[in-house]
Amino acid sequence: MSQKNISLDSEHPPSYESFHIPNPLPSVPEKSAIKVNHSPTTDLEEDWVHHNHPCVSIWSRRFGTRTPSHVNVSFGISRDEKATTPDIFFTCNFQPRRSDNVYQDKERIKRACCTVAAFTQLHRGSGRHYCECDWNMFQDSKHMCLANPKGWWRFHKWLQAAKARRAIRTHDRLCSCGCFEGG
Repeated sequence: MSQKNISLDSEHPPSYESFHIPNPLPSVPEKSAIKVNHSPTTDLEEDWVHHNHPCVSIWSRRFGTRTPSHVNVSFGISRDEKATTPDIFFTCNFQPRRSDNVYQDKERIKRACCTVAAFTQLHRGSGRHYCECDWNMFQDSKHMCLANPKGWWRFHKWLQAAKARRAIRTHDRLCSCGCFEGG
């Protein structure tokens, strides 16, 4: 490695090239993956992404004004598996009520949102037992399914609605966004 003599008495500072030290490590090619914009705020609009699980499938997308610590996420469901967008969806703004462990709370909020969407999909069902029940209807514990099923299907739909309602309460306990309030 060669060193250049830098005089303290010169009237011009040394050029940047004189400080260049070659990197002895081999360079790793940069991946051409998604480039993340780290500006203070950006407008974000992603397409819907379909998540297929063994028993249920849900949709999600990120959108809205994104800051380094915040992004809105929509969760949705559709009756037809071949659909390109969900039939119904809700948007969570991820606003944890506590501030001591925000990252962990945001993960729990996300899990609650996925659970709400999944149990709503299971409740709505398919075929002749399909119904149009949504999250606002689940807020009422006395809600009777719109499909008016009989026998075992009545219990099954009630159970799925109760599980969705419990996930909504979990979400509301963790998050103050209000996505399930009103109607």
